[in-house]
Amino acid sequence: MNTAKRILTFIFCLVFCLGFCPTVFAADNAAISLSNVSAMPEETVTIDVEIKNNPGIMGMAFSIAYDNDAFEYVKYENGWLSGMTVKDHPDKGHVIFVYVATKDKTDNGKMLSVDFKIKQKATPGHHTITLANNNFEKHGTKLHNSFSNSKQEFIVPNIKSGSIKVGETCINAGHKYGEWNITKEATCTETGLKNHTCVRDESICIEEGRYEEVEIPITHDFEKEWTVDEVATPEKDGVMTRHCTKCDAVTDRVVFTYEEVGGEPPTPSDPSTSSGNSTDNPTSSTPSAPIINNTLGTKNPITSIEHVKDFQTNVKPNLKEDLYVSEPEDTSSADDTLTATTDETDGVELKAEGEKPFLSTPLGIITMVLCGILSLGVIGLGIFLIIRARKLQ
Repeated sequence: MNTAKRILTFIFCLVFCLGFCPTVFAADNAAISLSNVSAMPEETVTIDVEIKNNPGIMGMAFSIAYDNDAFEYVKYENGWLSGMTVKDHPDKGHVIFVYVATKDKTDNGKMLSVDFKIKQKATPGHHTITLANNNFEKHGTKLHNSFSNSKQEFIVPNIKSGSIKVGETCINAGHKYGEWNITKEATCTETGLKNHTCVRDESICIEEGRYEEVEIPITHDFEKEWTVDEVATPEKDGVMTRHCTKCDAVTDRVVFTYEEVGGEPPTPSDPSTSSGNSTDNPTSSTPSAPIINNTLGTKNPITSIEHVKDFQTNVKPNLKEDLYVSEPEDTSSADDTLTATTDETDGVELKAEGEKPFLSTPLGIITMVLCGILSLGVIGLGIFLIIRARKLQ
């Protein structure tokens, strides 16, 4: 019987303790949300501040934080709140609202709305608009939100941030040009001309730079192979260059020695050596590398001249990679590694920079400490009652 009493007493204390804790955080069911809107620079937008699950609020002081580089506060309009004291701090980027009633207000829905004007050079994209109670890094620890009822109990609502999505203009994002229109083709001896125009609507495009015309430089069409211009002999080095297909211009000059050729210079009367690949050549010293065809006017691919010292030192460092023949890249798994991204976050909760959960705030920590102390007190009382009951038996 005594054991049963002790068990019942302990269960009562535990249930009482656990039942008390939720009352401390019951106000967390209240939620305040700010709306998400989109607009262009120079336009004015309205952010609605709404509350649901209002447990009853008599007094409040809260701050709405905004990016003062992108927006400027214009005004506020009443919802079910009226008679507020409002102070804007444009240098810090927040508006402070203070409200006191004579009794608890349990209204839900739109508390108020705030108008912001988008600056001309506001950065395109989403900008967070939020209540600034946890944004200590930007606003300091003295800027916070406070909600309480007529019993002087603090209410800590969940905050869902809003946002303003700023559109692109030619002022805040630069011109957006269409495709180039070539009015004059470039040749090997004369430059060409091309132009393009910004495709944005004239209402959001500045006149300066809207139309752009540039010169097309002289561009030769050089072959990918090197042509032998001078044959290498034991007494004289040879010369190869890449020739333009449209004129007499040459580029990427390579000097090669007789030893680098890998064999005797072929003659027109000796067809067996005209290709430079004769297996009867006893003087070949580079069997592992493709042999240069040392015939005047013959074209050699890049694979045949890569072992030439002059090519490695003077030409290769400045050579375009598209002259090299390479295996196509394996893109079979490319789709598997792509991560989808989106800039559409309208209607999605945006968390303010530096925002912390309630239990990590000073008020949350104090609440947890008080709850813990009270819990220990209740448990201690239970133990005391058990001991006293045993003494009375």
